[in-house]
Amino acid sequence: MSQSEQLTELLREWEVLTEAESEAITQDAWNRLHAVQEQKTQLRADIADLHDRLIAGGENPGTSPWQPIVARLVRQEFHNQENLTRRRTQLETERLSLQRTGARLNSVHQAYVPDPERQWSTYS
Repeated sequence: MSQSEQLTELLREWEVLTEAESEAITQDAWNRLHAVQEQKTQLRADIADLHDRLIAGGENPGTSPWQPIVARLVRQEFHNQENLTRRRTQLETERLSLQRTGARLNSVHQAYVPDPERQWSTYS
């Protein structure tokens, strides 16, 4: 397999991982998202290494046939980033709401449940 074909294959692998990343974000599967992102980190190193070898060999990886693939990947990555940011905001809003609810419940508990230290323990 030529280096050009290898780069195409690595970019397609990146695309598969990006789709898996999108599904993990949608499903709140944070452990799976972390695993996919680790795989992409390794793949990024492989792509960069192959990219450097192609340039050293006189090829220009910035031209076709990779442009359509890279453009699609950029759109997918942007979409995933937007979805992740939106989901983080939603989860942070939920967390703050739960925190406020917990504080209110604690106040109600303190108002209606007697303090055990104020009660007599014996009648001597």
